[in-house]
Amino acid sequence: MGVNVRRERGKPNGGWLALAFLLALVGLVLFIPRSSVAQPADVRGWSDEAPLAPLPDLPPEYRRLREGSVTWVYRPDVEERLPELRATHAKAWPELEADLGQDVGDEVEIRIAASPEELRALVPGTPRYAVGVAIPSRGLIGVSLTAPASWEPSDAPQVLVHELSHVALRRAVAGRPLPRWFVEGVAIEHAEEHDLARFRTLFDASGGGRLHRLRDLDASFPHDTAGVSLAYAQAASLVRFLRAPHPGPDRFPRLVSKVREGAGFEAALRGAYGWSLVDFERTWREDVEGRTSSLAWLLGGGTPLTAAAFLAVWAWRKRRRRHRERLEEMDAEEREREEAIARAEAAAEVALREAETRERDAQLRVLRAARPRSSRELGVPTVEHDGENHTLH
Repeated sequence: MGVNVRRERGKPNGGWLALAFLLALVGLVLFIPRSSVAQPADVRGWSDEAPLAPLPDLPPEYRRLREGSVTWVYRPDVEERLPELRATHAKAWPELEADLGQDVGDEVEIRIAASPEELRALVPGTPRYAVGVAIPSRGLIGVSLTAPASWEPSDAPQVLVHELSHVALRRAVAGRPLPRWFVEGVAIEHAEEHDLARFRTLFDASGGGRLHRLRDLDASFPHDTAGVSLAYAQAASLVRFLRAPHPGPDRFPRLVSKVREGAGFEAALRGAYGWSLVDFERTWREDVEGRTSSLAWLLGGGTPLTAAAFLAVWAWRKRRRRHRERLEEMDAEEREREEAIARAEAAAEVALREAETRERDAQLRVLRAARPRSSRELGVPTVEHDGENHTLH
């Protein structure tokens, strides 16, 4: 399809401006850092078989806030972040239960840290690169409000959903063992961590033949920022494939249910999807390689601008949607506060009026009781003349 561009004298050509913009988008896709976001921490304490060391006592400046089945632990100077995180938990938990197909216990303790260093003190054993950690067997979660090294704000609500997913999944399968890639992939999907860096990592590994084999993926999960990206990207892609509409919408919760009932993961996979691990891996690789080949054709066949624009718009729309959801949550909280204040003021006004009425009635009773009894009240005959009463003699 041809495009006609009319250039006016003395004005820049709009086509060149658009081209420059799209070239910048190509740079975003092709050269975006592969590990620009710190990954959530390893899951600890999945099994009850390995005893965990007791947690240290909290420093005296920390507060505990109990809200229903949730305990929040935080310092007073980060209390302003609590409303957003409380709203995130309230929205995410029922969604996690619905997706996993299981009602699980609601008890959880969430510790909020100002920094990764503080997080490691609150939950010892947290990796240095982590902004979040979960100990599912204890129902314990830690979230850092800043990222390692950079001190930039972390996406704390997204990290919280990731860690809540670990707790919910462990309870949904009654603590039975699951592949590490499955546990991490489920959490990434639940938290909607679909960033361009992870897409780029998977794209490069698929094109270069460096994807991990499924049977090696658990063992290949590294414990540092540099090596963790591909393992997480592949885990997210594998779980996204399992949760896609094509196998059937009920297959994923059926898989979780079969593991809960005691089936090993491969037996549960076969029962829910009809795949062995080998079948699943082959089908998934065909899907990923097909997508990679299509994108490679776009990037190498004369239309990189179209692909870059598509990816940039996709990422922008996702960020805009998350931003809109947060604004809606904040507006709802503000409305709720205003309504609570209005109700309290109305109740106080009613109580004040009632108190004034009671006080006035009491004063009238006192006055009536103190008034001398008149001759009329004593039974003495009287007559009224010129507005005055006169006793008859």
